[in-house]
Amino acid sequence: QSWGDVGYNGHPRLRTPALDRMAREGFRFDRFYSLAVCSATRGAILTGRDARRFHIDDADVGRLPSQEQTLAEILRDAGYATGFFGKWHLGTMTHSSRDARRGRIGNTNDYSPPWLNGFDTTFATESGIVAFRPIRPESIRPRAISYWTGPRQRVPVSEIGGDDSRGLVDRALRFIEASVKNDRPFFAAVWFHVVHTPVRVNPVVTMYPSVRKHRVRRYYTALTTMDRQIGRLRDTLREFGILDDTLVVFMSDNGPPRGPARTAGLRGSKRDLFEAGVRVPALVEWPHHIRAAHTATPATATDWLPTILDYAGLAPPVDRPLDGESLRPVIEGRSAKRQRPIAFWYRFKRALIEGSFKLLTRDRGETFQLYDLASDRTESRNVAADHPERVAAMTRSLEAWRQSVLSSRNGADYIGDLE
Repeated sequence: QSWGDVGYNGHPRLRTPALDRMAREGFRFDRFYSLAVCSATRGAILTGRDARRFHIDDADVGRLPSQEQTLAEILRDAGYATGFFGKWHLGTMTHSSRDARRGRIGNTNDYSPPWLNGFDTTFATESGIVAFRPIRPESIRPRAISYWTGPRQRVPVSEIGGDDSRGLVDRALRFIEASVKNDRPFFAAVWFHVVHTPVRVNPVVTMYPSVRKHRVRRYYTALTTMDRQIGRLRDTLREFGILDDTLVVFMSDNGPPRGPARTAGLRGSKRDLFEAGVRVPALVEWPHHIRAAHTATPATATDWLPTILDYAGLAPPVDRPLDGESLRPVIEGRSAKRQRPIAFWYRFKRALIEGSFKLLTRDRGETFQLYDLASDRTESRNVAADHPERVAAMTRSLEAWRQSVLSSRNGADYIGDLE
């Protein structure tokens, strides 16, 4: 979902009333960054660390290692009920049968499901599925992507047809209701499949009839359908009497491939380190605790773990380098500046964001571009020649971060755990 694919960022046709209301009533990030691809972003959210540190370099590559301390594990150890619902993409669900792209008999190297990473309740797929599926037993092919609830617990196809966004919220609300009845705090990760390709929607649902192109109409319909479920989730939290006690976070996992998405003028697409590839919509809401406001301070996916733990009164891991930092001072208006830059590394491309400036190399550090995003959000003017000292300083910072990542990849972070 692109930064521009929400009503509150000025989309001229797409309707996202639930997210628009969150943007009005909660806290909006105008410069929030994912990683370049979905698996890496998901790993970053749960660990507070760039996923390259633990060899998740791309989609369907690597797995979440058992030595990582996840947000779910830390909260579960503090007494929270933990539930995961949706697209996992951080390892396979099975090594005893065929499933998705990597699940197969005997493949234990990629096996790392949610239930081994801190989640008590699971309703998850290994990777992406279409967001609307007819209920047909014959639709399960030998390598079809299934939902799983635990070891060897594949969900029957008769239970997962129809609108996937609604199905995810159905199960998340059951989990939340049970937590409320047991008077137990909870952490629920609801990771929608929308709007990953191929985009399919319920053919009997009529939205955007004036949009002529079928592909664009389906894309808008899928996003509005998801938005309705987000609104339903917030409304039900209110019905349960816990809306004021619940921190709600929303973000996209990366920018869009080229197609019907609206980048609102940002340059690039998915797998780019230009803005359209990594700047995504992001909101946080906590009624009566977090004020309605927005910020141009840059923030990123690795910030969620330290931020959520900060609000929960819990300490983040201190035995390994974190790439994120708590956003609480920014959210509460006590600071307009982050403490460390935001670094990116995808294939042969690397980037560093420091304040309004962005350093970018697309050739493994042979040459560098510099953009001032405060005056050039479309990244159309390379000002590296005008700021040689800044380029040199940011290059040193980026290389120091890269060396730290390489150290993590070589096992330095886990030596104490393994001895």
